Amino acid sequence: MSRRDEGPAHFIAQVGLQCTRRLGKRDEANFTFPKKGLDLMISTVKIKGMSCNHCVRAVTEALTGLPGVTGVTVDLEMGQAVVEHDPSVSLQSVHEQIAKAGYEIG
Repeated sequence: MSRRDEGPAHFIAQVGLQCTRRLGKRDEANFTFPKKGLDLMISTVKIKGMSCNHCVRAVTEALTGLPGVTGVTVDLEMGQAVVEHDPSVSLQSVHEQIAKAGYEIG
């Protein structure tokens, strides 16, 4: 399986949910869905400006420091972060943390 095949629909299937429509490029930038069986949400955010592992670490640390975030995975190659968080964490606050770390939402 290529790295491209591991997009949002693949991730949604991994956590036990079903994707009912294919997301277009515009829709893939930011979305949130509930994690099955838990009172958690998973948000995926496209990020512009990351170029190295230092960038990955900076974004990871910024998001991990946000109260209510329980997990962060930043993928340099795909230019995105997957954030597991409780429902009180807004997508806007995730965006703000990324901006504070010096990166743009893409």
